[in-house]
Amino acid sequence: MTASIDAARPLIEGATPMGKFGEPDDIAWAAVYLASDEAKFMTEQTISPNGGDHMSQ
Repeated sequence: MTASIDAARPLIEGATPMGKFGEPDDIAWAAVYLASDEAKFMTEQTISPNGGDHMSQ
């Protein structure tokens, strides 16, 4: 899925505060949380598993 950006991958990783590229599990666990009873009191929130990328902008 990310083969088209292989050349830019080091730049993307370097620009992300965590210094790594996200993996499918990074997104999946956020979805699992939202589907669980642990999130039963969550309303109108934005959960953004982005490795800190939003903070660096």
